[in-house]
Amino acid sequence: PYTNKADIWSLGCIIYEIMTLSQPFSASNPLSIAKKIVDGEYTPIPDDYYSPLLLDTVKKCMTADQNYRPNITEICQLMVDVLMAQLDFMREKDNLSSMEIKQLKERLKSFEGPTTTGFKGFSTSEAQ
Repeated sequence: PYTNKADIWSLGCIIYEIMTLSQPFSASNPLSIAKKIVDGEYTPIPDDYYSPLLLDTVKKCMTADQNYRPNITEICQLMVDVLMAQLDFMREKDNLSSMEIKQLKERLKSFEGPTTTGFKGFSTSEAQ
């Protein structure tokens, strides 16, 4: 049955396509495509440009078995440090008020998780 985990899988496929400029599942006929989807068989994203965090997030989203696929809260927990750094960057660049930043940070607090960044070469110190 359809659950929100299908949306997470779709999100992973969209991010994959944005990162690689190709569809994750392609073949010469629909049955072959369906088999690849069920088996979770796709070409891995090259790891020479994107961070381990982003690669791991896409891989987790595209996990074939929905029981092992993260929910949206778990995805946000992976990304909270990157989002917080971006908020600080936006505040400095766009002159958001400290009240606006504080409100956004409070909304993100419930997602706090492991420390990491999104793209290689981007760190929280660069965004602050």
